[in-house]
Amino acid sequence: MAEGLARQLFGDRARIQSAGSFPAFVHPRAIEALGELGIDTGGHYSKSVDEIDLDRVDLIITLCADEVCPVVASRVEKLHWPLPDPARQPSRRQPDAFRAVRDDLRQRLEALGRERDLLQERQAQEPQEGPASAGPATDGADPAPPDARHPAPGEDD
Repeated sequence: MAEGLARQLFGDRARIQSAGSFPAFVHPRAIEALGELGIDTGGHYSKSVDEIDLDRVDLIITLCADEVCPVVASRVEKLHWPLPDPARQPSRRQPDAFRAVRDDLRQRLEALGRERDLLQERQAQEPQEGPASAGPATDGADPAPPDARHPAPGEDD
């Protein structure tokens, strides 16, 4: 979710990549939560930190709270935003959990964007409003061809 939000907020002012320690799939609830804000994640897929060229990275933001955070090169600036994993909530609570995490991520990214002058003009002038809710972060995604996408697992929790 963080990658989709950052791409929407920062546009081409930043190169955005997202990866996880143990990537599996982009959670359907994350896709739903971002879709509520008009963010299309159709080409996103889950990937490993090993797929990121750390020599081209200036800032790493880790979102892990309950899970393992990746260990990365020490020269790179790091921010740690420990957010609960909304996918660990019972199925009936997941929609609200994903929205809550989405909204928390958005607020943090907007603050980072203001601090570093990364916000696109329309986000800098007109804060967008979305449904107020919550939800944890899942592995983000870089655009990929549809055949590179991972299938989503069942919704049973």
